Amino acid sequence: MRFNLAILSVLAARPEQRIPLDEVSREVKRMIAAGDAATKLKRSSELGDADVFQSGWASINETGLQITESGLALWHSLEASRVEQERIEQELDEPETGEPQAEQLEIVAADRRDANGNAAVEQPGDIARQLPRLMEELAGRATSNASRPTAPSDLPAPASMVPEPAFGSIHRIDRNDSRLSQLAAWLGASMPRLGRARKRRSAVEGPDRRTQSRGGMTGLAVACLSLISVVACVAAAIALGQISSLKSDNAALRRELVPLRDRLARLEQDAAKREAAEQDAAQDKAEAEKRAAISEQAALNLSREEAQLIKEYIKAAPSAGASGPPVNVGDPVTGAMIPLPSPLTDKIPRLVGARFAIRNGAIIISTRSSRRVDAVLTN
Repeated sequence: MRFNLAILSVLAARPEQRIPLDEVSREVKRMIAAGDAATKLKRSSELGDADVFQSGWASINETGLQITESGLALWHSLEASRVEQERIEQELDEPETGEPQAEQLEIVAADRRDANGNAAVEQPGDIARQLPRLMEELAGRATSNASRPTAPSDLPAPASMVPEPAFGSIHRIDRNDSRLSQLAAWLGASMPRLGRARKRRSAVEGPDRRTQSRGGMTGLAVACLSLISVVACVAAAIALGQISSLKSDNAALRRELVPLRDRLARLEQDAAKREAAEQDAAQDKAEAEKRAAISEQAALNLSREEAQLIKEYIKAAPSAGASGPPVNVGDPVTGAMIPLPSPLTDKIPRLVGARFAIRNGAIIISTRSSRRVDAVLTN
């Protein structure tokens, strides 16, 4: 009934605390009067007429009521099914075309008809009459539980999954089995429908996300490739420009190198010619000097009369001191020399410009422009 689900909803709000009976009564009245989603007929019919205390979903004593772990799990499962059902109904309300929409609409309508047909119709007057009686019975249970000296714990042992008739129920006991079977049938019909809804949503959203991700990766790859190609083209253009510039510079250097090579060859030839000419001139000069020396030496082969005439004009005194080394023809001239007297050169014309000196009592004669001894006359 509706009270069971309302009580579970109030206790599930504070699962770790015991809530006083008066506070539970006020919250249940408020929820039913406000038409809270926790007291909808469809969810109440799913819970059936099972007693929340005998089923082990809640515990009661003199301090108040508290939901158990099994009751909290049951309430969470009912809440999850309600949220999923609302989401499916919202999706079905969206504009769709085709046979799947009609099929889902028929399934939801059938579920709603079953729930409305199987749920107990409770009028406001019935609720007002039943709630005080329910609260009195809960207070009696709390008193009886407190008077038991051997109660091991406030939390009852886990009960069987088959719910028992609730206290204060206005429904017949033989309808519990039919409602349990209806709950099992609804769960069996809801699970495939929920699976299809999840598959449809994943099929609608999944490809879009994969397509967007794939499209983003493709766009990024295309942008990277475009950037790389632009950079490669710019680098290739710069390289081609540098290569053409180097080629033109190389051709200009080659054109400038040809006349330089010719000029260098001419300079080498001129230097070789000058060197050969200098060598020839030096050789000719040496030969000329040699021939002149020979001719002068031959020209100073004085005769006996010429030697006697020279001795008469030039009186060589004998050497008073120690005599030095003898002087020979061809020795270099050392010391000062005196030109021959003009009366002597007049008589011997080839001695014009000749000079003489006395060494070791001997007369040495050197011809014009000669630095060697050309004749030696001794006493």
